[in-house]
Amino acid sequence: MEKVKILKEYLENNNYTIIKEQVGQLVKDVHEVGRILYYLELDTILIEGDNILKNNDDSLIQEIPRLTYHSSWFPNGKLILNKLANLPTPGIVLSQFCNIFKITLRELNSVKEKDEESNTESVLHLIVNSNNTKTDMKIDQIRELVMIGTNINIMEYNGIEQYTILDCAASKKNIELFKALIDMGAGENAARSNNFQFYKELSYETKIHIKPYMKKLLQRNLMVYNKLCFEQLFPNINYKIKTASYGIRSITHNQFKLLFSDNNNFPFGSTTTTTTTSTNTNNKLKLIEDEKLGLAMIVEFEPKFPTIDKLKNRLIQGILGLDIFLESEFSLIKFNKTTIYPILIKEHQGSTKNNLILHDLILSNDTDKLNNLDSSSISKLIVSSIVVNPSGGTLSDFIVSLIGDENNKHAQKYKLIPINTGSAFSAADKVGTFLYFLKEMNDTVHSDVIDKIEKLDVHEFLSKWFGAIPTYNLLSQNLVSNKKIYNIEQGQNEYYVGAQFQPDEIRSLYSKLFKLKSSLLKKRKKPITHWKLLEILEPITYYIYKKHIEKTSNQSLIKRCEEFYQKQNVLPQLRNYNPNLQVDYQMEIDKIKNEENLIKNLKSKFPQNLENKFLFNQLTYINAEKLFKSLDFSKLSKDQFPNYIKNLFENQDEIRKFQILNCKFFTTDNLLNSKFLNSITKLSIVNCSSFKGLHGKSTYLFAKLSTSSEFLKLKSLVELKIIGCKEFITLKIDTPNLKYLSTRNCPNLSDFDVKSPKLKKLEIQGNMVDLRNWEFLEILIANNVTAIEKIKISNNKKLKVLDLDGCSSLSKISSDCCCNVLETLKTNNTIIKNDNTQLLTELNNSKTIFIYGDCNTKNQLKSIIIKKTQQYLIINEKLYKLKFECENYDNQTIPKSNDSILFLIDESIPIIDAKNQIFKLTKEINQSSIVNVIYFGNDQSYIMVLDSEEVKGEPKINITKFSEKYGKYKIQCLKEIIECFLNKKQFQQQCINIEQTLTGKIDKELNEIYSSFELNELKVVEILNKLEGWDYNELFKFLNIKINNINIKINSNNNNNLIINLKKFYFICKIQDGDKVDFSKILKELDRQFPQINNEVLKCSENEGLINFQFTSTILLTRIIESGCLSSFYWFVKRNPLLLDDISLDVDKEFQRDGSPICFLVRYNCMEIIRWLKRNGYLNELMLKAAILKSCSLGKMKITQLLLDLGADYTFIYSDEDNLPLSPIFFALNSNNKALVILLVEKSKENGDPLFKLKNSRGELITLTSKNPEINQYISLQQNNFNRNKNI
Repeated sequence: MEKVKILKEYLENNNYTIIKEQVGQLVKDVHEVGRILYYLELDTILIEGDNILKNNDDSLIQEIPRLTYHSSWFPNGKLILNKLANLPTPGIVLSQFCNIFKITLRELNSVKEKDEESNTESVLHLIVNSNNTKTDMKIDQIRELVMIGTNINIMEYNGIEQYTILDCAASKKNIELFKALIDMGAGENAARSNNFQFYKELSYETKIHIKPYMKKLLQRNLMVYNKLCFEQLFPNINYKIKTASYGIRSITHNQFKLLFSDNNNFPFGSTTTTTTTSTNTNNKLKLIEDEKLGLAMIVEFEPKFPTIDKLKNRLIQGILGLDIFLESEFSLIKFNKTTIYPILIKEHQGSTKNNLILHDLILSNDTDKLNNLDSSSISKLIVSSIVVNPSGGTLSDFIVSLIGDENNKHAQKYKLIPINTGSAFSAADKVGTFLYFLKEMNDTVHSDVIDKIEKLDVHEFLSKWFGAIPTYNLLSQNLVSNKKIYNIEQGQNEYYVGAQFQPDEIRSLYSKLFKLKSSLLKKRKKPITHWKLLEILEPITYYIYKKHIEKTSNQSLIKRCEEFYQKQNVLPQLRNYNPNLQVDYQMEIDKIKNEENLIKNLKSKFPQNLENKFLFNQLTYINAEKLFKSLDFSKLSKDQFPNYIKNLFENQDEIRKFQILNCKFFTTDNLLNSKFLNSITKLSIVNCSSFKGLHGKSTYLFAKLSTSSEFLKLKSLVELKIIGCKEFITLKIDTPNLKYLSTRNCPNLSDFDVKSPKLKKLEIQGNMVDLRNWEFLEILIANNVTAIEKIKISNNKKLKVLDLDGCSSLSKISSDCCCNVLETLKTNNTIIKNDNTQLLTELNNSKTIFIYGDCNTKNQLKSIIIKKTQQYLIINEKLYKLKFECENYDNQTIPKSNDSILFLIDESIPIIDAKNQIFKLTKEINQSSIVNVIYFGNDQSYIMVLDSEEVKGEPKINITKFSEKYGKYKIQCLKEIIECFLNKKQFQQQCINIEQTLTGKIDKELNEIYSSFELNELKVVEILNKLEGWDYNELFKFLNIKINNINIKINSNNNNNLIINLKKFYFICKIQDGDKVDFSKILKELDRQFPQINNEVLKCSENEGLINFQFTSTILLTRIIESGCLSSFYWFVKRNPLLLDDISLDVDKEFQRDGSPICFLVRYNCMEIIRWLKRNGYLNELMLKAAILKSCSLGKMKITQLLLDLGADYTFIYSDEDNLPLSPIFFALNSNNKALVILLVEKSKENGDPLFKLKNSRGELITLTSKNPEINQYISLQQNNFNRNKNI
């Protein structure tokens, strides 16, 4: 032990390099210098002692002291870690070493790039490739490192190729390690070649043994699975099949017979289509499978667009992942000496026995599967279809496949797999897919889709995608070259081997993806639905499907689809391919990237550069829209205009929004001759003095004398503004989807004929207003329309605003319907005799709410309800239909009324006093009247009825107790009770209905949460989403019942997902534990269930790093920052930005806002999060000041530079509680970081605001000093230069 003590002192006081040189002289009694070096590079806890002194007396191990290290050791931490990883070091030792030496996640996940030396190899790759360690030790090492955040799917270069640790295990033919890595989550980025060869060389029995692991690999990496299927089902031993990418393959005699025997039907049916399918999807499909291995592939006969199919798959794989469309391989099969037959070999997902054709499933009335479609999967599929515009996709072209374990019967989830979607990239009016008839179109786009799209770099991705087209064309052309293929000739029978995109198609796809990203990331009041996304990206398709749905609302899904395909005549878009005509895709993409500069050029030199037609033709439609909106057409002369306007409109056929301003010469014919009328959704024509009408073709009696005009049909138009057009006379349009119409400051508008059944807002200045056809109209503004004499409201129950100010001839407003929601009526400067209030009451026929006490406004009503529920309440619109009046109740009684009367009582009044006062105020009311009362007071809320002179009214219901039973739905419950009370009879029965409905909904959701815990391992963010709005104690009561039922099986493999998710829930509860909510019951129970993991670091997901709950801070957001889990951070901030203002109480503060989340972001180098906060408008001035103080305090150069780039103020100064001046420069000086001081000083010199002018609170110049002489020398030199320049 004396040697150990000497060694301990030596380590503390000597440099790492010196020790390595002198270690042989230090301990002469130890046999091997290498063993001592190994010892020096470990943190000596018991396990290390066992490794080092295993040949010595075990009793000595207990006495080994914990070592401390000289500061020179820490910069070498990663190097030492690599040495330990290359030795049989227990995983826990590696984990502890990383903790002591502060090894960061970036260091753990650092990899060898191209041409780098081997000592930069990632620690995981080094472990797998080590020859010094047994497999079980390697597994232990990797598991521990993954637990602290090392990325198991990290990729590293080996020459020019990248490979993962799973590829390494496959190369070494280490089956046990291969299996363990897959169990730990590996495989997502695995390369194909290593795994192919590994699997190929295994015995058939071994392949059966690893089948469960290959199934997991399938779920993570379909590309690898697809290749493995080819290797197994089509081995390259004899010439039978020639493929475009996988060379020459062979199939067995039995497989060959299966493919070409009419008596052997494909397991999903001999054909995947019905007689109603479009011609491009009625190809026969058959299955080739090895059931024992769980491998299967689908063969499609006579594929008509094989290259387009491959490109479509690659497009969606790059945008949304690998699990949407089936990977395919164009192939030729030779089945006699002269006949060569084309096929498309597709991957197969899921178990064949559990897959059913969707059409057959619907006929069998098995609705459970359709009602349990996985929301993420179906959202990806719908969005994929919106992107690629398929021309085929009937109910028979999809199979329904089980997700997860088929033996788990609790709330199983399913997904739809398209096995035959026909051609892609079709015209908007030729799109054919049954997906748009699903109820899931009304659902919001899933967060998984949004997360994927948020990371998409449109330009970079499309550059690669378009760049790969020539390669795919070449592979397909080489396959069919000089071969006479059965029944197929290029360009005949709608068959095309290659694919080609013209420049306008490239711009169109680029615009679509750009619009997709901006639409999904746009901040909205309500999340965007699939319908809304389709309307934005493909308005023509949207209206075609919406119209058909409206016409077939009472039909079944099968009947609706059949009629659609019969009537719509959906056919594939023929895409000619000419191998001799090459398109420079990269040049076209680069042109698009340069469009911003092009637009600046066009705007700066307008209108001279309009003569260059080429400049306009190369714009994407989204940039063309921006250009039109910004150009000032008043600069155009009459002679210039005709050619220029034609130039602008030419080849722009996809514009969705068009605005033209201040154009004296713009006419109806100019608009009618444009190519974008069918796609336009928003049209604005402002201050165009020659624009006389918007209508279809005119008929003429003599010469140019027009007698009538046809309707102009604009199917996609949603918003129309015609403003300030003085000569505008005629508006005659048929717009089935128009929702907003404004024709302001058009004094000559006289011919107004608008067919727009969905119109919601109307601003009009014309002499005719007929509201009968606008049942959805919500707002009518008709200011200063002198010709209007009467307005009759008919079938306009949704009308909220009626603004008729300045209609000087208006004498009467009548209604034959009840305008329940009409809130605003303006009739100033009209000749209507009735008082506005009286007229409004007549129109909306509302009840009057008399308010007693302090709560006499709508906002105060809200505040009372908020106070009682402690949550924000948006009152149901039906409550707003009630007209609020504030009466002075002193010495008055409430007037007689046949309506129910609602009293909102001051919460300070006890219930008995409230009832007495209410009765006094109502004593003049007819005895038969019933006074309905909602009472808020004394921490209770009641609904009561008073029905006699004596106070006999008993509460109908205690709102507080009733609503609090429903946790997450408490607010909804309160709203429904009030609505029911005001508007429905049989109140008690309605309350029972509410209770049953909410109880059923809660039970269903709780079961769904539990089932999701069983089904898959969830990310922490996914669990947080599911927990949102729930009372954790209520949720735990339910989970606890389930947990108690599975105690016996707690460690079984069948419950792995459940246990993992419950652990995550347990730690989430520990995070949330605090003064506001008591989690003691949850923690006590889960402590009993999981005593062994109380101090565990919990992994969030393979890609997100970890969430570490072992922190002193009580602030949840701060913990998430420390964890490095970006998606969790975004989840919280988007829902509650105020979290960014929290300050941890458990941090020693150097300044006022130290301990706030922004300071933790700086501490943990979260530069990407800081950029994200800035991009999304969360980063304010106070946060920036706190951030730059913290970064300077910690001496962080890169973070400080980033904050300066983001606009942080580096010259501010204030005093703390001890009156010490605080400023970034002071913290930089104290950090002794010379480079940081230079950065701040040079920055101040550039901006002409030198830091040498800083003054304290007394107005005195502050001296800048540091403990570092070099920094003081630099400061002195800069200050002398500053003073010298000032004197000059």
